[in-house]
This record gives sequence, structure tokens and C-alpha cells, in this order.
Amino acid sequence: MTEIQKDLRDDGGEKTLILVLGMHRSGTSTLTGSLQQMGLYLGDVSEKNPHNPKGNRENPDIMELNETLLGYNGGSWYDPPATVIWDASHTRRREAILKGLMASNARAVGFKDPRTLITFPFWENAYKHTKFVGIFRHPLKVAESIFKRNNRIGIHQALGLYAKYNTLLIRYQQRYDIPLVCFDSDKEVFMTRTRRIAGDLGLQVDPGGNAEPFYDEKLISSRATPDDRPLPGDVLKIYQTLLKTFERQ
Repeated sequence: MTEIQKDLRDDGGEKTLILVLGMHRSGTSTLTGSLQQMGLYLGDVSEKNPHNPKGNRENPDIMELNETLLGYNGGSWYDPPATVIWDASHTRRREAILKGLMASNARAVGFKDPRTLITFPFWENAYKHTKFVGIFRHPLKVAESIFKRNNRIGIHQALGLYAKYNTLLIRYQQRYDIPLVCFDSDKEVFMTRTRRIAGDLGLQVDPGGNAEPFYDEKLISSRATPDDRPLPGDVLKIYQTLLKTFERQ
């Protein structure tokens, strides 16, 4: 039992920690913002930045800790390490962050940072009442969006990152039967799926669609047509696996 679990065992009812999993430029901000409007407490997050007028909804302390972990393991978000290890100082920072989130009155707290797919083993067992939701997007749309934001990362490299991140998403989805959202879906499908998942996660969902204002089609950064260019075989297989899982759920 971790320190955060000890502190909460007598609080009159356990809180739920929800982690939003998905790689960069895959719709994680839209999904997280929608869940926030349905009652998910995120703490102090970015609500506006140059690359996203509604903000990336990321907690800067979690983002910094994840970045520190990647560097500690000799990597970065664009050069993910094969494995992740950590020391006591990282654990103490994690405990402090989670205690801050748990101090709210909300029954469900959570966070999203695309780096969490790489650092997942560090967060996986940090709190016993943890649930997950994942999101994915067509590889070319992700690659185009990454290149648009950082032209030092070419399409080929971006597709390689897609394979690394989403291989992990598949692994964890299969381990925990994680519900998935497809960011390629049209607005109605996206919102219907998100509301259903939110209900399953224990959030308070307004049948009238209280999260709809966060979803804004005009802010979707890539309009690439999936058939613009052929995909590497491994990347195509990963996308097809995620899509089939999404369609079965």
C-alpha cells in the first residue's frame, strides 16, 4: 500500500483516479476537456496555449515529472526509452502530486499527458482505485499534426513514434480492457462514446450533453485524408488493431 492509499483509507469512501492515455496530437485534449466537463477533477491545468486555444488540459507538475523520468532513462517524448525505472525521489514527487489531486471534494480525479504511455509502469500501481480511458487517431493525421507543430520531426519519424506509443496503448488496453475513443469519429459518435465511457467511469453525465461545448471541429489541427500516402505495414497493422477494438466495444 502506498502512502496515498494509507492517507485515504479512512476518508469515508475511495476516490477514483482516471488516466487518459493516448499519444501526442491524437485528441487527448478534447477527450480530457470533455471528461472534465462531466465532473473529472484535473486540478491546475493549461486552459489556453499557442497550439490549442482551449488548452491541452495537462497538469504542469505531472508533465514535468514525466519529462524528468524520460530523461532519467536516457530518452524524451520524441525518443522514448525502451524501459522506465525510477528512484525514491520520483516516487515522493508522485505521492505529492496525487495527494494534491485527492485533496479536492471530487470523487473522480485524473490527468492526461501523452508521455504517460511511456511512463505507464510508474503510474500503473500508484493508486489502487485507478481506471483508464484511451484515444487514438489515424497515423497520417497524427504525423501531419506533429510535423505542423515541430517541423524538425518529419513524417517518417512521426510515424515511427506512432508505432512506439500505440503499441503500448494496445498492450495496456489488452491488459486492462481499456475503453477506447477514436478521434477520427464524427462529432456525434465521439460524444456518444465519450458520454458512455464517462458514465462507466462513474462521472456525472448530463443526458443533454453537457460536454459538447468543449468539442470544436474547427480546432482539429489535421484534416489529412487517410489515403494521402501509403502507411508502413507495422503502422497500418497497429491502427487496424485499435480500430477493430474500438468497433467491438
